[in-house]
Amino acid sequence: MGKEHFIAWILVLSLIYLNDIEAQSVKQDEDIHIVFDNIVGEEISGLYNGIQYANEFIVLDDKHQFLDTSNFVKGFVSYDGQEHYGVFAKYDLYLDELIIRPLNASDGLAFLLIKSLVDGFSLNGKSFVNVRAFNQKTGEPFGYCQLLSESKFFSLYKKSNKKPSKKAKTGKIFYEFNQSSVYYLEYDGEYYPATTRNELISIFPEYKDIIKDYYKGFKQLQKSEPDNFMKLLMARLKELLQSKTT
Repeated sequence: MGKEHFIAWILVLSLIYLNDIEAQSVKQDEDIHIVFDNIVGEEISGLYNGIQYANEFIVLDDKHQFLDTSNFVKGFVSYDGQEHYGVFAKYDLYLDELIIRPLNASDGLAFLLIKSLVDGFSLNGKSFVNVRAFNQKTGEPFGYCQLLSESKFFSLYKKSNKKPSKKAKTGKIFYEFNQSSVYYLEYDGEYYPATTRNELISIFPEYKDIIKDYYKGFKQLQKSEPDNFMKLLMARLKELLQSKTT
């Protein structure tokens, strides 16, 4: 086994271990807050004060605009300074909006949360942060971004989007949503595009050769598991930055 492959396996095992510890910690916090919400009651929690939501799109072949599933799933929401666990929610990637429904209500009764009050949420094991910084290219706020990794040096975010296309079938109009994603790196208080090799080299020019070698050595991982590809690269860059400070 080559040196680079050995290092990669060590990083993979480290990620698995850290993710397991993080999951245990989140589960303990979740149990505590579920008890709190059951005692206080949903009606006075302040969570259900958004705008009523209705989905206007009829889709083909389950190509919907939501994260992972069009169904409501239990998740976590940090809203207006309070943490809520066991909330039924789904994330609309087209609108970039978080939608919730009361626990005992049907899917027809749903609300768009007031975005400015949402600090973050977790669904299907994925954590999202409401990034209020502005994209230098578009001038728009980043909005909800998935947090893939963070350290004292930088944080890696994934921004996903789904765009609709119209389809005609049996005289009716349907929609198909297709997803695309880009990566951003928060580094020294700024948010930089970090999807391509050249974008990363522009952030870390001193590690140009290391980044190029990584892309060359792990092409298959980049294609099959782009998130893990980026996480492992961030782990390597963190090591290099750490060595400079010690």
